[in-house]
Amino acid sequence: MAWRRVMRVSVAGAGLGGLALAQGLRGAGIEADVFERDSSIAFTASPHYRETRRQPAMILPNDLVDVLRTPAICFLTTLMPDGSPQITQTWVDTDGENILINTVTTHQKMKNIDRDPRVAAAIVAPAHYWAARGRVTSSTTQGAEEHIEQLAHRYLGHSYPQFGGRQKRVLLTISVDNVHTPRR
Repeated sequence: MAWRRVMRVSVAGAGLGGLALAQGLRGAGIEADVFERDSSIAFTASPHYRETRRQPAMILPNDLVDVLRTPAICFLTTLMPDGSPQITQTWVDTDGENILINTVTTHQKMKNIDRDPRVAAAIVAPAHYWAARGRVTSSTTQGAEEHIEQLAHRYLGHSYPQFGGRQKRVLLTISVDNVHTPRR
């Protein structure tokens, strides 16, 4: 029996050069991971990237909390397996500290979040918008049915019409790391 030696390389703190090195090693058949503190998009698009630090969640601005409690328009972006963005318009809510999204367990965004919890949300109100980046810190089916009913009354003015038949709902909690809004 022939033994095959498997080599795995870890590159720590090397910036873009480390990412390029990992991709070259992967191309040569050598497993490689990059451990980097910089969480900019240049790194996060790579399947070899591993984030090594987590910033504490920020407090949501009061004007954003107020808008999240109205029928605001929200676009949620998750990452596909190849790193490309996947965007969905969705209803949105808040618990006063986090952004809440109610969705269906079988949707693509749930598959993406299960694999990579990083998300971005664009929230739109008349003459203003916010761009928030963060992570899904919890997902639960507990209370999700009741929550979608509350959102339906907010957005539609009546009970939830069960689009697509009976679906298993899940409530996502997004801890926000960064909020951007244009100056007024």
